[in-house]
This record gives sequence, structure tokens and C-alpha cells, in this order.
Amino acid sequence: MKGGTEALRTALGADYEWVYASIGSASTEETWWADPPNGKGAATTDRNHASAMISAVNTIVDNQGPFYGIIGYSQGAAAVPVYLSQATTGTFEMAAMFCGYLTTTHTGLLDQVNEQSPFGGIPALIWMSTADSVISNDMSVGLVPKFTSPAVVVANPGPGHTVPTSSDDTFESVLTFFRDPNTTALDRNFAGLPEPKAGTCTCYWYADRCFGYTGASKAKLLKDAGKDAETASSSDGCRFSENE
Repeated sequence: MKGGTEALRTALGADYEWVYASIGSASTEETWWADPPNGKGAATTDRNHASAMISAVNTIVDNQGPFYGIIGYSQGAAAVPVYLSQATTGTFEMAAMFCGYLTTTHTGLLDQVNEQSPFGGIPALIWMSTADSVISNDMSVGLVPKFTSPAVVVANPGPGHTVPTSSDDTFESVLTFFRDPNTTALDRNFAGLPEPKAGTCTCYWYADRCFGYTGASKAKLLKDAGKDAETASSSDGCRFSENE
């Protein structure tokens, strides 16, 4: 991630010190945790599956903290809520996730995220690009309800699967959040989220708003949002209203 944040480091200047976590070296094609051993269709259930990452970040926090924020990109962005689910509330003042997603292929980790969300109400930035061909916007939207009124910044089309640079229209919005995570200058109502893909029939509830979402039934999403009394069915091409 270090190379990808050069523009942010330059723009924010010397008032911000950047510390990069690692659990390996460039030659090992480092990942924060291993893929499911039987393929992504068979999720892991081990709640300690990310123990190496948790241990590495704990060491950094203990030895080099206190820290202002925690930032992640791609799998590192998925690691942010995983780490926050096991960190002491208040360890960080803000969290920023670029091209992130939830660990749906590691249900033991996801269970802990769900149990500890919204992590003491930590201010959060969720950034995505509609041109991202690796992590879909639907996957990144999954992070939204895990935080309290996060700032959601959507680059359209944006640079794809990368951290934005100064040439991207959303770069100033990212800087605004870094300088003041509680800013009211950024969208907290998710008006900039992309429309659901054609044929998407599921509904993703957050703050009484319904988003198009793939990969889960509306009934399940309603249940996850505490709307156990409601059930629904759907047909191809639909998008549910916020009151449905």
C-alpha cells in the first residue's frame, strides 16, 4: 500500500506520519490471511483465522502508538473492521477503507465484526471506484452498515482498483475526511452510491434506506437489520423502495 498512498502523503504533509504494517515481505506476495483451504465456496469458520495480522498490528500499536487512524486498501481494507472488532475502543480516532469488502468467505471473522460493530462509533471513510474490476461496489457497500454514518465517497468512474491520487475528482474529499473525520462537508446519506446492477432484486437496508445488493435474499437482509417481522419475495429487475 505504501506506493499507492504517495499522493496522500504528499498532500497531507509533515503533520501526518505514516506507519505501514506487514506480516511478510514483498517476495512472499503478502496477504493478511489465507484464503479458505477448500476454495472460496467453502468459508472458514475459525475466529482466529486472522491471528497473524492481529498480532502484527497489536505490536505496532503497542510499540509505536498512539495512532490517529487506521487505513486499509483492498484486503487491507477488509482487515480494518476485522482488527477493530478485536481492538480496544478508542485505539484509533478514524478509519479509512479503499476498495474494501467484508470477509464473507471467513465467517468466524465476520461474526466478530458483526458482534462489535460499530466499533465505538469510530468515524469512517468508505471509498470505491465504479471502474473497480476486482472488488465490486456491491462488496464495498457491505461495509456501510458496520459503521455509524460513514462518509461514502464514490469515484465515477475513478481510477479502478487503486487508492485515488491527485488526478481523481474525489481526492479532495478524501483529504477533507483525513483532516476532519467528523466533517459535515461529505455525503453521509449515501446519495452518491451507484445504482444497483440490472437484474438485482435484493435489498440492503441501512439508516432506513434500501440499496440494491447482490448475493443475499431480501428476507435475510431485513432480518440482519432487525426487521424480523418482515419478509419479501422479488422478481428480476426490481429495486425495492425504502419503505417496502
